[in-house]
Amino acid sequence: EWVVSKDNFDKNPICQINGHKIIKSCLNKNKIKCRSVDLDFIVKENPLKFSEKKLDTFIKKIEIISINAIQIGVKHLIFPFLENSTPDTKQKRKKLILLLNLITKKIPNKLFISIESDLKPSILLEIIKKIKNKIFINYDIGNSASKNYDFNEEKKYFRFVKNIHLKDRIKNGATVRFGQGNANFKKMFTFLIKDKNRYDFNLQPARSKNNEDIKEIKLNIRYIESLLFNL
Repeated sequence: EWVVSKDNFDKNPICQINGHKIIKSCLNKNKIKCRSVDLDFIVKENPLKFSEKKLDTFIKKIEIISINAIQIGVKHLIFPFLENSTPDTKQKRKKLILLLNLITKKIPNKLFISIESDLKPSILLEIIKKIKNKIFINYDIGNSASKNYDFNEEKKYFRFVKNIHLKDRIKNGATVRFGQGNANFKKMFTFLIKDKNRYDFNLQPARSKNNEDIKEIKLNIRYIESLLFNL
């Protein structure tokens, strides 16, 4: 997953015209593929508060990012409206619906546009149903665990889910190693195995405390493999 944060935005090649050439060279060199782009800068920037002029600039940047994303084989463009940019009022939710309807007209159909949100499941489903064009959901099991959301309620919107972030978090707390938080991976995977839909997954585990991220990732992968083997 290619992340566009507020800190790396200006130097991020995916935000630059023809920046896909730099990214493609890097991906080929390391023999990896990129399946999704996470527009993480939205969390801090909060486009729902933008002026008309600033919103126009924002949409033009999204267009550049989407063109580059297609060139490197990306399927998912993820808009994280959570934390600082959570649409936690009716007025903000109306703005979000208008914004997403506008964005869908500017972005090629080859990309799945997904919203990631920390809203209650019933409210998120309501928003998705009100959007005229196709918008999907990026489900983050860790963020849901931190909010103590009921997966039985979340299942009601899973027909709109395309991409899933695998993460574990403590209730109202930090991201931790898989199995050490409140995320119910077993319940989710039991449901997904029976479900006929297909999903893409991204690992978003906690960073290593001693700068051994690859080792940490492998530990989390083994946790998931062991869980799936025993279902």
